[in-house]
Amino acid sequence: MVNEALERELVILKHRAKESQQEAQKLALRLDTALLNLATKNQIITQVHEEISGLRAVVRALESEKLARQDESAAKQLAPGNSGDEQDYTSTMTIKPTNQEVLNHYLELCDSLVRQIEYSRLLPCPPDPLPLSVKQIVILESGNVVDLVSRALSLPQMIRRHTPLVKKKHTGRLRKHTE
Repeated sequence: MVNEALERELVILKHRAKESQQEAQKLALRLDTALLNLATKNQIITQVHEEISGLRAVVRALESEKLARQDESAAKQLAPGNSGDEQDYTSTMTIKPTNQEVLNHYLELCDSLVRQIEYSRLLPCPPDPLPLSVKQIVILESGNVVDLVSRALSLPQMIRRHTPLVKKKHTGRLRKHTE
């Protein structure tokens, strides 16, 4: 009688151990998936950073060209009898939009990457139960991502004000995935 009870208990314990092992494998798979999603998001963030670095280089080039043209304009205005030259100079400034096109190209790339980040950020979290460190994913939904990025990268005010890469769709709340 005692042996039968012990054998039943042993069978039950073996069954529970097998279930626990299967559950542990499922949790490990979910954790791997969550870590892969996190790695993908980090890769997208790196791409955005690289594109914004390219944008900074274009902005610097535009600023230096603008300053050079302002210096040329000031020098021509100080020179006597150059009224015809000034008209030619002004017309060439308005005809040559290549740097603006390059800037627009970089802004479109940044906008695309920011949209990818927003899409991946809004993907559902992996199903429960997960370890606490993976489960506590805090997502800040800010109003204007570009303004924050521009400040962090110390871009000029003109880019911050006049180039909305992300339309304001966010609520400004802090969302935390909990049990």
